[in-house]
Amino acid sequence: MSQRIEPAGNSAVTESILDAADRLFEQFGYRKTTVEEIAQEAGIGKGSIYVHFRSKEDVGYAWAQRGYSRMRATLEELVSEKCTACERIKALLTYRVMLRHDKVQKHHRSMDGSLGFLKKGLRPWRDSVFESEAQALAALIDIGIQNNELAACESLLDARAMILATNSLLPNFVDGECAVQGADLSERLAYLTDFLIRGLDRCQNPRK
Repeated sequence: MSQRIEPAGNSAVTESILDAADRLFEQFGYRKTTVEEIAQEAGIGKGSIYVHFRSKEDVGYAWAQRGYSRMRATLEELVSEKCTACERIKALLTYRVMLRHDKVQKHHRSMDGSLGFLKKGLRPWRDSVFESEAQALAALIDIGIQNNELAACESLLDARAMILATNSLLPNFVDGECAVQGADLSERLAYLTDFLIRGLDRCQNPRK
């Protein structure tokens, strides 16, 4: 298996390649899509793919990474919203779960079994994404403490626990399946986020 690398060369070309891969993976799935088809869809020669990626596997890694990296700007927006810290915490936790379900619905074909081999290579990166989400959440908790909304606590540790708890509602990484969907997902997610926030609430749980 080739090692995952950062795309090389012109960023506009790499974005065009990933856009083409995105369309083909959604329509046919990763396994049935070839490098030749990606090149044709992108309007470039097959050799140009290998200027930027060593293999179809590297295209798959970059495609998956790009899909989840785009959430960071939205997370920053949620942190800076003009509402209570608790409202922003709930919005962040809800967003991170629902975004992944929306992506699975869009890319149900691309989430075929052949993506399984990407799981091991993406795990360190995925863990870093979870950690960045925890840090954004910890920043909100600190704001709540400063505003006397929330009880003093170990904000990053609590944030990591909240990320871990809501991960239970994420779809499966490989096949996109989840035991909880639709209205049931919304109901359980609302209950879980409210439950987690109550643990931080200064009135409910006054900690020194």
